Amino acid sequence: MKKMKYYEAELRVEMKPESTKSRITLATVSFDHKPTDDEIKTELAERYPEVNLVEILRVYDASFKAETLLEYYGW
Repeated sequence: MKKMKYYEAELRVEMKPESTKSRITLATVSFDHKPTDDEIKTELAERYPEVNLVEILRVYDASFKAETLLEYYGW
């Protein structure tokens, strides 16, 4: 199996006042490379347009997690 790189960014978010969706306070976005703060903000805005970024809690290499799940599910 080819080694892959997979990063996750854990974020603290707040709902925009005009949002009618269920309230969330944490979000995770994923990347195939180590993201910059700007890339994280862009991805968050695209995936979760109903929230504002409060804080980037951590960005970490989740490659092992991804490889384990791929192996477990046989993908």
